[in-house]
Amino acid sequence: MMEKQVSHLSTPTDDKYQGLHRGWKISHDLGSPIHALRKSLLLRLVPPGREGYRCLDIGCGTGEYIGPLIDMGYRVDGVDISPYAIAQAEKDLTAEKRPFFRGIVASLETFTPDQKFDLILCSEVLEHLEEPLALLQRMMRWIKEGGGFLITVPADPSLWSEEDVIAHHIRRYTEAQLKVLLADASLRPELFWCYGYPSLRLLLRMKKRFLGKRGITQIQVMGEKSPSQWIIRWLNRLVRGAAYLTDRHLLYHPKGIGFITLCRPQKLS
Repeated sequence: MMEKQVSHLSTPTDDKYQGLHRGWKISHDLGSPIHALRKSLLLRLVPPGREGYRCLDIGCGTGEYIGPLIDMGYRVDGVDISPYAIAQAEKDLTAEKRPFFRGIVASLETFTPDQKFDLILCSEVLEHLEEPLALLQRMMRWIKEGGGFLITVPADPSLWSEEDVIAHHIRRYTEAQLKVLLADASLRPELFWCYGYPSLRLLLRMKKRFLGKRGITQIQVMGEKSPSQWIIRWLNRLVRGAAYLTDRHLLYHPKGIGFITLCRPQKLS
């Protein structure tokens, strides 16, 4: 049985996630180095789309991947529990791209798509779920033959902090835990990266030690014209530069902060 971290927060609702999505959106717009590196690495693994190819973005949030996926040739369905997130995802798309996106407000426990997909993206979702295997098993029924899954999760339980609690995380994964989970879901990793060493790991350690819960709560309440934004942007740029020089090349180091994997359904022998 998979060990989980202890969270003192109740089961997330759309209202709670709505506030979190607003904070995450501001963080991403300010150049979060963790989000920026994860996004750039994940998009490197997206198979080129063709006419008629469809992608399902599970827990799509405010849609950071939707525009690039459309640019790569996909029609995208995005599902999220937060009405704010779906509305923001649609708002951020250009008029030319909106016909290629369908936003769906739904709980992942009850969501059932009306078609199958060539690619399913599940980024930073499984760590929120009591029963991640149940979602993966359902997702297996939604993939076309020859299709693939792109999955990301936070790594290393020793990095657990107040930010994980506030984000409604239930666990941070070890490599062994994630690989067992994928095997139980009959998923075979074609590629398995551990990213974020050393720059982003140092960033998380410093935030855990010196900021605690203030790291995310300050971003959540920050207005668009906060005088501290330029400082955050400048610091983020420095860390992103360091991560560009080091972390994006050390993708198999065991001390990274997150996992990215490209998986295919395991073929029965």
